[in-house]
Amino acid sequence: MHGFVTTIVIIGLLLSVVGLVFPLGIFAKKRLVALGALIVLGTGGIALSNSLRSPEQVEADQVADATLAANDAAGYSAVEADPENFIRVETTFEASGSLMISGTLTNSSNFGIMNVRLRCDQFGQTGKRLDRESITIAQEVPAGGSTQFGPLAVGYADQQLASILCQATDGEIVHAGAEPAPN
Repeated sequence: MHGFVTTIVIIGLLLSVVGLVFPLGIFAKKRLVALGALIVLGTGGIALSNSLRSPEQVEADQVADATLAANDAAGYSAVEADPENFIRVETTFEASGSLMISGTLTNSSNFGIMNVRLRCDQFGQTGKRLDRESITIAQEVPAGGSTQFGPLAVGYADQQLASILCQATDGEIVHAGAEPAPN
């Protein structure tokens, strides 16, 4: 970057010198000097703003760039777009008027996922879907790990309930350095 800025500054200075030294029409002379000065001032501002950055800021930017590159290589974009594709849900239920579920969320991605949204379908003995409810599990599921939840109320249990199937339908990727919610 510094070599590029230096080259542009030299070109600007040369244009200004050419405009001052060589016999050109008055308008051409003024334009070359102005163009050269503009180039020198503009690129000098870039160099000045970069030189004002502390070594810690430069290092932090380099780390952030490397982190983004590593995240993309590990599938960050895919996990951020569809986190539910990386969550496996295992549930048990208890039905005594209200439907209570407990279970385990397993994350197969390289990134933590939180606030997983579940859709739970209730089925009768014939396999007919009787009802559908949604709930958000407000916990973090670590990268490559599991989290247990429940028991949580998911609504009312249908009187003919024989089984349930809960699937992840959404979630949020955990961003590095994010503050956990206060207790």
